[in-house]
Amino acid sequence: AFAASCTEQYISSKARRPPWETKEVREAKNEIKHRLRRARNTKADKDWEDLRSHQADYKKLVKSARTTTWKTFCSEMDAKSNSKKISSIIKNNKTTQLGTVRNPNGKLTESP
Repeated sequence: AFAASCTEQYISSKARRPPWETKEVREAKNEIKHRLRRARNTKADKDWEDLRSHQADYKKLVKSARTTTWKTFCSEMDAKSNSKKISSIIKNNKTTQLGTVRNPNGKLTESP
C-alpha cells in the first residue's frame, strides 16, 4: 500500500537559474564576490568604495535584465494564451488582490 500511494520521484540537485540571469549578470555577481573578499582582507576604504560602486552597477544590470526578459516573455505569447498565463501568474502571487471593478455603465460590480 505504501509503495502504491508514495511513488518514487526524482528531485534534481541542480537549482534552476532565473530566466533573467544571463552570462553578463553571473560574471558581475562573481566580480562582486571577488571585490567583497578583497575588501574584507585589506580593510581599505578604497576597496569598500569600489565594492559599493560595483554593487550599484550590478543592481542596475539585474533590473535591466529582468525588465528585458519580462518584455520578451510578454511579446512572445499568443493573444489567447497571453491572458491565461498572466492571470495564472497573478493568481499565484499571494500579495496581489483584485479590488472592485466597474461595469461599462459605470456602476461597481457586485460579483466577480
